[in-house]
Amino acid sequence: MSEPLPLKMAPFEQYMLEDDRPDYPMTFVLEMTLRGEGRRDIFDRALAVVLPRHPLLQSVVRRRLFRRPQWISAPDPRPHVDWGEWDEPINCENEHLDLTQEVGVRFWVRVGDHRTRVVVQFHHSCCDAHGGLLFLADLITAYANCLPGYDDGRYRLNDVDVQQLTRRDDLSTHLWEPEKKWDFIKRTLMHTLRILGRPAAPLAIPQRPAGQRRTPLAFPGNLTRKLDVSVYRRLRKLARKHSATVNDLLLRELFLTMKEWNRQVTTKKTGRWYSVAIPTNLRSLEQDRLPAANVLSYWFSIRGESEIDDPEQLLRTIRDENEFVKRGRYTTVFLDVMRMVQRLPGALRLACLKQKCMSSVVLSYVGNPTRVLTERVPTNELGEPAFGNLALVDVNAAPPVRPKTRASFTVWHFKDIMRVGLRCDPYHYSAEDAQTLLDMYVDRIEALIENVDTGTKDRTAAA
Repeated sequence: MSEPLPLKMAPFEQYMLEDDRPDYPMTFVLEMTLRGEGRRDIFDRALAVVLPRHPLLQSVVRRRLFRRPQWISAPDPRPHVDWGEWDEPINCENEHLDLTQEVGVRFWVRVGDHRTRVVVQFHHSCCDAHGGLLFLADLITAYANCLPGYDDGRYRLNDVDVQQLTRRDDLSTHLWEPEKKWDFIKRTLMHTLRILGRPAAPLAIPQRPAGQRRTPLAFPGNLTRKLDVSVYRRLRKLARKHSATVNDLLLRELFLTMKEWNRQVTTKKTGRWYSVAIPTNLRSLEQDRLPAANVLSYWFSIRGESEIDDPEQLLRTIRDENEFVKRGRYTTVFLDVMRMVQRLPGALRLACLKQKCMSSVVLSYVGNPTRVLTERVPTNELGEPAFGNLALVDVNAAPPVRPKTRASFTVWHFKDIMRVGLRCDPYHYSAEDAQTLLDMYVDRIEALIENVDTGTKDRTAAA
């Protein structure tokens, strides 16, 4: 399969590269737990099959003076793979992935007691979570095809076309049309001024007595809480009552959680504005065969302290804002700004050097990630997606954190069960702190729908 390399970095890819720091790596983690014991020889063969299908995960970055960085084929495209027994801890001495020296994906595999755990670290310049899931779907499908006694084509791999990487930044169906250039400039400036005029307050660092022992957050550092199967159905009913969406309710509860957290853990002044960065998938039908890549933007929802005091009014403003953002295609403004800055040599790097608080927290609505992983495979007697001698039991995620954006929340579904995940800044939060923050948010969600009766059963997955 031919590779369309070298490639100039797209604006979002370069932003992820320039915002990458040794102490705050711009990487995320996807994790799979499987029933059955994986075989290393089959895993290695599957990797050899799949990696050429996703060229950005076999590439390194070449920096060029006064010119945009470029993707080139890696001299050694083999990723780091750490294979061990089930009870062997996962140690990552250096989470930083230097894309000028190594490819942007690493693996840790633990096998034993009829179980397999696969932890995969991706550099965010190479792909977003959807791209990472697409790659993992190919990997475990290829694993099943490589098993002895299985035909190479028993399970169909995802349809990918590496040539689509040359058009990965072609968002003409989303972005401004040439005849509306002044509308584009106006909305871009308005959004930029809005963010600059409302500087985000970082989430407070807990004040604790000197010498108090705390458990450090270890790699990959993500915590997860599973909610009752009825929670999402009740959230849907409550959202309909307010002419809102489930995501609107989740965003409101996060604003309320942030204010409550800051009030409880510190007496210091924390700032006036709360900001939530919301990743938005911009994939279109024209990109349905795109390999692992970034087709992502951010929207920043910002509220002042006084606006959070009235929960009902807060929900109305969130609902109206989200409707306006979707209708006006404002989710692309962040990319528009990156594209403008990228035209000035060195400007994007300078903008990222300043450790400004871009957002208080991140909130990712993932929906049901297993749709990407399981749509082409059968299920076993337990209803689990089966890949040869392995069956998918669980999926987990750990988004990146950055300086002053100290927490990343993720909401997703698996087996009709809603999950909320959290990854916190390991330099300022202990495992106990992170668990308290996650519990505070989830408890608010559960209390919200405590008296909501679902009536008829609704098994629709989160969007």
